[in-house]
Amino acid sequence: MKKPNRYRTGSAIAAIGTAVPKHRYQQRTIADFMVRYFQYEKDIARKVSYIYDKSGIDYRHSVLPDFHQNGHLPVLFSSKENNPLLSNRLGIYNQGALELSAAAVADCMKNIKNKNRKKLSEITHLITVSCTGMSAPGLDIQLMQHLSLPKDINRTSVNFMGCYAGFHAMKMADAICKSNDDAIVLIVLAELCSLHFQPGTDMENLVVNSLFADGAAAALITSGKKLKNTDQPALGFSGFHAEVIHEGSEFMTWQPDEKGFLMGLDALVPKLIEDNAAQLVKQALNKLSLKKSAVKHWAFHPGGRKILEAIQRSVNIEKEEFIHSYNVLRNFGNMSSPTILFVLKMIWQAQKKWRDNDYIFAAGFGPGLTIETAMLQPVIA
Repeated sequence: MKKPNRYRTGSAIAAIGTAVPKHRYQQRTIADFMVRYFQYEKDIARKVSYIYDKSGIDYRHSVLPDFHQNGHLPVLFSSKENNPLLSNRLGIYNQGALELSAAAVADCMKNIKNKNRKKLSEITHLITVSCTGMSAPGLDIQLMQHLSLPKDINRTSVNFMGCYAGFHAMKMADAICKSNDDAIVLIVLAELCSLHFQPGTDMENLVVNSLFADGAAAALITSGKKLKNTDQPALGFSGFHAEVIHEGSEFMTWQPDEKGFLMGLDALVPKLIEDNAAQLVKQALNKLSLKKSAVKHWAFHPGGRKILEAIQRSVNIEKEEFIHSYNVLRNFGNMSSPTILFVLKMIWQAQKKWRDNDYIFAAGFGPGLTIETAMLQPVIA
């Protein structure tokens, strides 16, 4: 069997790490909290029960202990009459995002083989990604200090872009490594979505509260030169493609407000994605002169069950062909930007032996309405 090309030009993901907070909730537990805390009337309570039962989510994680029913003192949601201010939410973010990010980086570095760790740990660039909190100094400088990174490290922050922001970070890392083959880029994505739950009883808000969760991910991205003379498994970037569907500009929004960050999620989002996904996949593949049959693994951002089902119909693939997206949704919910790396990590871990033509097609969706894609290919077996 032909071995995958270890020395290709361009960049590759050498390791992925993930982390979630210690508070793990069954979806039903969060539904019960929403009804109890916001004191929903019976008809709203029935809607909440239905939405959560049909979400495709079994578990979500949060930095907050508030949703437990076993005597935990609430950290944020203490009174329905006093909806937490944005400043209260961001105060928790500033500590929680750093802790979760550091855990994801530690998990990432554990996935570098011991003999390669020194060579691949000399990080030259740091890219942080988040849309659920911000400050100055921000997460990038916090991580520099916590990880004892060089004081002159090149750093960039990708803020407030939403679920597809991880693709921007990967594109930036790819460009950096192509222009400097000595570069080692650490991207860190952290989202604490549960800090921004809101009390509204409209269907849009009830759905938003049912989907989002907290999580972080990290990826170490470097050049073919750096991977040379190692046997470090890696996923190389073959190409990227993105489109903005302007008619959906108001369908998915994320706005700062005195009460927190407010999510808008129109019920037409799955339909818009279904109408456009197949053509976008075709265009992305055409850029690389590939056919759909070349894709052996599909990694779609699990924005929600209806979105995954819309993709399935549009692209005409079976559920089993992107089962890892469904599995991440079921076990973690939608964690916004880090979620795609959870899916890629799951695919990576499930694949015992790679072949050179085992292409992975990854895609994410977010405000705009924006669709971002990346094509990846194993660098070594």
